[in-house]
Amino acid sequence: MTRLQKALGFCGLIPFIALALALTLGIGQRAVVANALNLYAFGIGSFMLGSWWRVSTGKASQIYLSNVLFLLLFFALVLIPVYFPLIAAVVFLLTYGIEQHTHLVEIERGGYGGFRKLLTAVVIACLFASSYSSF
Repeated sequence: MTRLQKALGFCGLIPFIALALALTLGIGQRAVVANALNLYAFGIGSFMLGSWWRVSTGKASQIYLSNVLFLLLFFALVLIPVYFPLIAAVVFLLTYGIEQHTHLVEIERGGYGGFRKLLTAVVIACLFASSYSSF
C-alpha cells in the first residue's frame, strides 16, 4: 500500500467518526446528521462493492454478490433508514469477511488486510454507536 492510499483510507474515516460523535452527543439536527451518516455509509459501501467489479476474474458470483449487497444497502436506506446503520454495519462486515476469508473476490491480502480490518472495525463501531443513539 502506498502512503496516499493509507492517508485516503484514514481520511475516509473522518466523516464516520464526526457524524457518529455528533449523533451520540446530540450535536446538530438529529435527522440531518443521521441522514448524512446514512448517505456517506451508502456511498462508501457502494464504492467498496463496485471495486469488486474491477478485480473481477470473470467469476459471475463476484458480480452477483456485489449487486445483491448493493441492493440490500439501497433498499435499506430507502425503506428503513432508521435501521440502515445496523444493516450497513452487517454489509461492511460481510464485505470484509468475503474479501479476507474466501476466494469469491480475489484481492491482495498482504498489508492491506490489516489496514482494512482497522478501517472496517472503526466504521462498524461508528455505525453501531449512531444506531444506539437513535433508540
